[in-house]
Amino acid sequence: MIRDAIKESLGKSVKEAGYENIDIEVLPTTDSRFGDYYTNVALNIAKADSGKQPTEVAKSIVAKLAKESRDFSSEIAQNGLINFKIYPKFLQTTLRKIIEQGENFGNVEKGKGKKARVEFVSANPTGPLHIGNARGGPIGDTIANTLESNGYKVLREYLHNNIGGQIEKLGQSIINVKNGQPIEEQEYRGEYILEMAKKIEAKEKPKKVAAEAVEIMLKEIIKDYFSGPAQQEKMIVHLISFSYRYGIPVDADLIMDVRFLPNPYFVEELKDLDGRDDRVKEFVLEKKETKEFMERFGNLLDFLIPHYWKEGKTYLTIAIGCTGGKHRSVAIVDSMIDKISLEKCVVKKRHRDIDKQ
Repeated sequence: MIRDAIKESLGKSVKEAGYENIDIEVLPTTDSRFGDYYTNVALNIAKADSGKQPTEVAKSIVAKLAKESRDFSSEIAQNGLINFKIYPKFLQTTLRKIIEQGENFGNVEKGKGKKARVEFVSANPTGPLHIGNARGGPIGDTIANTLESNGYKVLREYLHNNIGGQIEKLGQSIINVKNGQPIEEQEYRGEYILEMAKKIEAKEKPKKVAAEAVEIMLKEIIKDYFSGPAQQEKMIVHLISFSYRYGIPVDADLIMDVRFLPNPYFVEELKDLDGRDDRVKEFVLEKKETKEFMERFGNLLDFLIPHYWKEGKTYLTIAIGCTGGKHRSVAIVDSMIDKISLEKCVVKKRHRDIDKQ
């Protein structure tokens, strides 16, 4: 960020000093005595124009740069390099932003309005996933996270192939084992074939047997992917606050619109705060209608979560929306964590639009 700011200011100053079409590079210094960053742009200009000395060129650039630099100082070295030192105030302000914005710090909007689809881990479900399949998990998820932090609307995609020759061989292997043939003689010989033979009722057609086996294994894959080995006995509940201005989260299972609640945005002393602030929380959560909503919605979740779990659903995404995504939805999401049973669920939260203008 600051490096880009230096480069932008430097570009303007170089142009104002009368130098056109110059490639500018700003690099970190290797010795803190010479500041935080430096540029050799003056040397490059002097090299192209043999009638000028690097220090002379550097002085003309720094003279124009002085009015641009509010976050950094500039100094000319004897060899014509221009060194930049970041002001402590800028570092302190940036540190405060990092703490306030958390995982959203550094997000940009280069991909705003664009969509990206990332397909990873995908494997033919003729057996459990293994370490070879898993390699793509962290890589694919990291790519998706990077795209999201650049403003893209990302769809994470896992494809499973449940038709074709491999699937038929899977079904036939299960049928053969169920009919008493040795597992060692089958096309697929893993222990999971024995498990499938016990779980699946006798059928003659390999396709039907394979389809049922694939459904069972896919549920296990999803359960492992979202829950992790240490959390398989608990449902993962994702709580997301969002602004209706930026659209409804595409991965939401349940969506609640809390725009019926009184809006702190219209209270002057609360307008510039967000739902993480105790004053905003008090304003939102102490209202009679909020208390009634929280009680009723909590009762609904107490009913739904065990039934979702019974049907094999291992994760649930709940999206809470308001107008700006900063006040009401944020306060409600933070409060809901205490309303969901931690004995049955692992709760995660994300305030999607809290830092958007």
